[in-house]
Amino acid sequence: MKKRKLLAWGYGILVIGSIAEYNAQCAYGSSIVKPKKELSFEVEKFSFANEAFPYHDKNHHHKYLVYEKQIANTNIETAQMIHRSKDAFQIIEPILRKHGIPDDFKYLAVLESGLNQNIVSSANATGVWQLMGTTAQAMGLTVNEEVDERLDLAKSTVAICKLLKSHKRFFGTWTEALVAFNMGNTALFKFQKAQNNFNDVYALRMYVESAHVIYKIIAYKELFNNLEKYGYAHSCKAGAKQKSKTNFKIVSSGFELLANLNTESKAASKN
Repeated sequence: MKKRKLLAWGYGILVIGSIAEYNAQCAYGSSIVKPKKELSFEVEKFSFANEAFPYHDKNHHHKYLVYEKQIANTNIETAQMIHRSKDAFQIIEPILRKHGIPDDFKYLAVLESGLNQNIVSSANATGVWQLMGTTAQAMGLTVNEEVDERLDLAKSTVAICKLLKSHKRFFGTWTEALVAFNMGNTALFKFQKAQNNFNDVYALRMYVESAHVIYKIIAYKELFNNLEKYGYAHSCKAGAKQKSKTNFKIVSSGFELLANLNTESKAASKN
């Protein structure tokens, strides 16, 4: 009898402990994620362009984890994108730095095109940064039947810097500048005015794609900063020994990205 009571008591503790653990995991959302995957790195370092991300908020936390899981899934397309980044970032990073744009914005190019120069959206957004023709021209690029400087990675990156700095001056934060790039500054301002919210972009009700762009960018940042953790370190080393399918060369107009890629991915039209 005493042995049965001890077994029942032990089983009860086990059940209660399991329920507590289950509830703790579910507190972050509908899907249960292992702790190591949730806590990608220190919360204090979890930011975009040195601006805080509401990581402690379970809603934002869960949305981020969804995109981290999607982006981190090992596949050939992601491996090719990482391989292309080696050359692309060598051009993008110093230009961002020269113009005072936070380094995190290089992941915007990753999100927009996967660093695939061949991407042209249904709205004719073109190049690594997926610039619309009118926006590119407004930023000083030549876009006509003979010349399209959106295909020049250096010049298009300079144009992006001008655009982002313009958004930053108007809205005040780099996070808002990122959202404005996605939906347009007029649309973002209308959402802010309609909801009388000019201080917290994360609390704005707006287009889902625009609202989620920050989660995707931070997920790409996490991936690129932890390639070995997500299983891409070895594939990158192997790819580096092979002849690259993406080449950069100096031309009269600057650096031009010439792509000969096997994989194509979709790109949303942005302005």
